[in-house]
Amino acid sequence: MKKNILIFVLIFSSLIFYGCSKNKIDNNLVSLSTIDISALNNKNILNIVNDENLEEGVYKIITKENKYIFFNGIKNEFKDVNSYLEDKTFIIKSNTISSSESNKKLYVIRKKNTIYSEDENVLYDSISIFINEKKSSFSNVYIIE
Repeated sequence: MKKNILIFVLIFSSLIFYGCSKNKIDNNLVSLSTIDISALNNKNILNIVNDENLEEGVYKIITKENKYIFFNGIKNEFKDVNSYLEDKTFIIKSNTISSSESNKKLYVIRKKNTIYSEDENVLYDSISIFINEKKSSFSNVYIIE
């Protein structure tokens, strides 16, 4: 009898420790999905992305349907872009490396396992950006009606 109770306690403890140690990213309900800029047909977004006067940085583009995050690299390439949800804050992290060529990366914020971002604001209150492990902010926010 004591042996059965001990086995039950060990199994139960293992399940609790496994559940508590699960990576937050595994339970993410919101994510960044890569958008192929060359296949994009929204002219308003393309005007922003292709603006030659745009400075290097991270931009937020809001449309009626979606929220986009645009990384505009001029002297640096944004790499290792990842995101996760933590305490109602959507956190976006990236690193940079020097680059002689400009590069552009566009992402859309989506609920996990969906093709559009309907009501993702229910899942997070704010967005925080970290570039090279330092808190950053959007260079600009564009709202397209």
